[in-house]
Amino acid sequence: MEFKDKIKYLRKKQNYTQQQVADILGIDRSTYSFYEIGKTRPKLEMLKSLAKIFKVSVDDLLDDDISENDSLVSSPKLFNTPQFDDKLNDLSDFEKLVVFKTRLMSASQKSKLLEYLSDSENVSY
Repeated sequence: MEFKDKIKYLRKKQNYTQQQVADILGIDRSTYSFYEIGKTRPKLEMLKSLAKIFKVSVDDLLDDDISENDSLVSSPKLFNTPQFDDKLNDLSDFEKLVVFKTRLMSASQKSKLLEYLSDSENVSY
């Protein structure tokens, strides 16, 4: 399976729209769309982010020898996500974006975010 087909398959399997993936990556939807139609291929940093979003390795994304019947697509662990992910459908688009962006953060960034969130002065209702 080619890269373009693989990312489209993985996106649909996880019920993401192109716009949601693009928002998570911080790019235009058209840029992401170009990845799926094979017009362009993402650079390494973007590949790493895509791998995180789809919960696969960069190698799995780039290996054109993997077919739909191979381990990438049929692996139970690939799509067995925590129950929390099932509740993502109940979140607003903004809340989904926050969750997905958090998943892409480094440990240092997550630590700073937790610090900010725990500071009661920063919370407004």
